[in-house]
Amino acid sequence: APNMLTPSEHLSAADLWPLAFPADVRLVGGEAGLQRVVEWVTSLRASFPLFPDLTEGHLALASPQVALALDPRLTLSYLIQELAHAQAAGLLVDEEPTEAEAALADDLALPIFVAPPGADLRALEREALRALVDREAQLARREAEARQRYQGLFAAGGVQAVLVDLAVALQADVYVKDAEGALVEHAEAPAPRDGHVGPRPNEAETSVFSIRIAGRHLG
Repeated sequence: APNMLTPSEHLSAADLWPLAFPADVRLVGGEAGLQRVVEWVTSLRASFPLFPDLTEGHLALASPQVALALDPRLTLSYLIQELAHAQAAGLLVDEEPTEAEAALADDLALPIFVAPPGADLRALEREALRALVDREAQLARREAEARQRYQGLFAAGGVQAVLVDLAVALQADVYVKDAEGALVEHAEAPAPRDGHVGPRPNEAETSVFSIRIAGRHLG
């Protein structure tokens, strides 16, 4: 039961997003609510009640098609409104919302994430629960997965393959400079897909990370 487990520390929806979900899970609306604290995770069930034990601060995972199969009135807009009314922390779905649905999430400041079609929502639920219960262990796991992924990309396509992947994941331009500041490689953020309603990076914002190996600053 949720009350038998204590999260290592409070996580916001913004914290949980990269910690629990893979890079192909995107935010498509409700960015203003990303600082909502996530207390627990609840998946939509194929029977009533749809979200057992849903309370304030829960992140909901739902398949809109399952909801519509139960009752044609259970549209994604309806789910967004009901979850916002319940002060949920956010909603993750497995199909692309319409612009109107994403705009509704924006109006209600309810973060709405979308996973690729066919995504295993139960697996995503387990990952989110792991992050809530033991943030440090989940962080270490994600770091190990990322290291293995980028080592494979580097071996197959060099630095450029890594940068292209980062540019897609971050939706931002990515640059590598050497220790003297000279540009080595770069990859541009991909153009938004048609109908994409998610936030775009702020061009005025720049994050800088040191590249260090064996204590040496390389770039």
